[in-house]
Amino acid sequence: GIVQTDGRWKRVPIKNSASASFFVFHNFLSEIGFIQWAKEQGDQFLFPELIKLKDPSKSASSYMARLFEEAGIKGSRGEVFHSLRGGYIADTGDQNIEKRDRQMQVGHEVGDDEHDKYGFRTLTERKARALANLPLNPDIDLSMFRGLDFDKFARSC
Repeated sequence: GIVQTDGRWKRVPIKNSASASFFVFHNFLSEIGFIQWAKEQGDQFLFPELIKLKDPSKSASSYMARLFEEAGIKGSRGEVFHSLRGGYIADTGDQNIEKRDRQMQVGHEVGDDEHDKYGFRTLTERKARALANLPLNPDIDLSMFRGLDFDKFARSC
């Protein structure tokens, strides 16, 4: 919640306590080198220019909207940056990931009633491995993500 940037301490805004919990990266991100690159950044923000802005999450959403527009993705219903989360929730549900686990993975508060709130507030190792290894949609060509220059990408944000 509090970080030091350019010698000054400042609070990093978070939406809620659930959004500050850990989440599981899919193993594809390791395959393409993103995880290694992120580790190499140490304690630095992955997208330093973005975090300097007044409202980083809103700015990220606006930036992604511009990228979608440049890529020719129409701004119709269901084709916006935030819909990536909704699509992930639906896809993991289709792959039999329990609702509570999906909620934790996307940073939502756990439980609709008092009973759902019991238990650990993190995923078990078994469930984390399942999320990391979920089958990816074979109809989507992910080859464009191999060989990306993550340093260049981070500077452009």
